[in-house]
Amino acid sequence: MRIAIAAAFVAGSLAGCRSDGEATSVLDQAPIESALLIGDYKKIAGCVYERLEKTAGSGIKKVDLEGSSRLALESGGVRHWELLFRPAGKNETKVDLSVVQTMWGPDTMSTAKIMPEVRACAT
Repeated sequence: MRIAIAAAFVAGSLAGCRSDGEATSVLDQAPIESALLIGDYKKIAGCVYERLEKTAGSGIKKVDLEGSSRLALESGGVRHWELLFRPAGKNETKVDLSVVQTMWGPDTMSTAKIMPEVRACAT
């Protein structure tokens, strides 16, 4: 019994880590939609942030890291969705959309308008 509890604790502790030791979001593991776009990832992420902030309000957070940008909608400590922007080549950007998993599956109803905004920023 104690071994099972210890194993569950270790597995839970490691769930948010990559092999390089960098912490990750649980949402990183399950993108529901991806796109390869023409343009700089920082410029596209900035444009998407401005557009979504106008429609979704103040719950959107933006974090720029070396080699990526993340946008996420959070409220009450719960992350509803996350966009990850990364360079994918010369003047190309890969965008991954991940959403919270519910017991009925991913919450795609509230995210239907996100990727069209992303694509609009790449044109």
